[in-house]
Amino acid sequence: MSAEEKDVSRKKNGTFAKKGHGKKVLGLRKGLNSRLASSNGDPLPPVQKHMDETCDTDCDIPVHIDHDYYGIQEEVIVCSDEVDEDSFVPDENTYDWRVGRRIVELGMLADGLRACKLCQFPLQLHNCISEKKFGLSHILNIKCENCELINDVATGSRHRTEKGGLAWDANTKLAAGMINGGFGESHINTLLAVLNIPGICHKNLKEREREVGQKLEVMANASCKRNLANEVALTDSHEDGIVVSFDGAWQKRGTGRAYNSLTGHASLIGNKTGKCVGYALKSKKCRICSAAKEKNVTPRKHNCKKNWKGSAKSMEPAMACEMLQSVLDQGEKVSTLVMDNDSTTIARVKSTVDQNITKRCDSNHTRKGFTASLIELSKAHKLLRNTKVRSHIERCFTYSISQNKGQPEQLADALSSIVPHLYGEHSSCGSWCRGNEEGYKHKALPYGKPLDDRDLREALQSLMEKFSSKSSELAYMGSTQPNESFNYMAASKAPKRFLTRVVLCRRVPTLLDT
Repeated sequence: MSAEEKDVSRKKNGTFAKKGHGKKVLGLRKGLNSRLASSNGDPLPPVQKHMDETCDTDCDIPVHIDHDYYGIQEEVIVCSDEVDEDSFVPDENTYDWRVGRRIVELGMLADGLRACKLCQFPLQLHNCISEKKFGLSHILNIKCENCELINDVATGSRHRTEKGGLAWDANTKLAAGMINGGFGESHINTLLAVLNIPGICHKNLKEREREVGQKLEVMANASCKRNLANEVALTDSHEDGIVVSFDGAWQKRGTGRAYNSLTGHASLIGNKTGKCVGYALKSKKCRICSAAKEKNVTPRKHNCKKNWKGSAKSMEPAMACEMLQSVLDQGEKVSTLVMDNDSTTIARVKSTVDQNITKRCDSNHTRKGFTASLIELSKAHKLLRNTKVRSHIERCFTYSISQNKGQPEQLADALSSIVPHLYGEHSSCGSWCRGNEEGYKHKALPYGKPLDDRDLREALQSLMEKFSSKSSELAYMGSTQPNESFNYMAASKAPKRFLTRVVLCRRVPTLLDT
């Protein structure tokens, strides 16, 4: 057996390893045990902790137990994002820069370590003596081995802000990600803590959020203009204008009795492109102005977002008029507005913007209105409290509308034949009905038999006549589903607990640049 074969042993996992590797592991364990005995149970420095599984790795690189920031937060040097680096003096109690993780741009670090500023001697990272923290970015104070000059080496790139100062790109990107993800400062710092990355000061993050928010608003307005141009290009030339859908939402859910949300937003989406051609935001409160009013002082200079004094319910008509007027100001025209059954909004639009704009009902809101009417009738007619019966009537109503799109007369006849169909009269039913077949039974009606309540028939007949009179509108209905989807995404970006328009106006524009 050769000397090389004698120096080979098996690991726990069955692979072969040299005996010299095992000796290193035993030496590390002995040192660890001796330090534990001399420390009287106190925790060891993080760098000196080794895992017992080190011996099972396939390389000689030691595996360290992850670090914990608990207990050293007071020693962390926290700096503002925009600061004069020359006036910064590192503290003697600065924690070890080896602790935890850092976000580093390798190119910037490599360029900084290339040579000393004084003697052009290459710098070594292990000669770092302290660290300046600027949010996610840092400046390492590295001592030159040749001339002992302390060099400042940045771990990331910076850019010039509108105020004239320098801001770190990593912090600006973090603020953009926070806005796009719908997070807050506490969520960001919690995530960084789990990753063992030093957190960022809330003032620093808020300043970067303001910087990003202004750019997002500019991008959102440019996106709306671009989408409007595409919508006009796809619209037929013989049409009088474009067709858009409109819907609004609030950051506080209405109860049916109280509509007291402090903020609201609305969107205008093109029918051809399915993209947003306009959006509006309303707010009844500004925290800075409210605080100044309580103290009876003049508010400081700020970007005030308060632009509404009326009720929350009146926000929707105002936002509709604002967006439609913006389209007119750009030289385009809206011919049809797809929206819910709110008569106040369309009346305000015709009186203040354009009286020639026509309204197209939304299919979902129409169905909900029909269902609400049946529920109201169930208070006087017990049979409609049966969910199967009510659902069957709803299906008959929706089937009649979907099968007669663009045919108002046929739709009126289909709606008028629903009540006789429920009572076993199938002479006016269409090909969809199998009531004339032998042995036919209603699957959704009680005991499979037709209805026989005369009072209920009169009530249902009156309800169907009401909708049959609107057959010209129901035959050409649209959909506000894209707007509902927009509202859902807006709620994910700016959750309901964020009631200030400052948060809303920075996060809603992230939905538009698509």
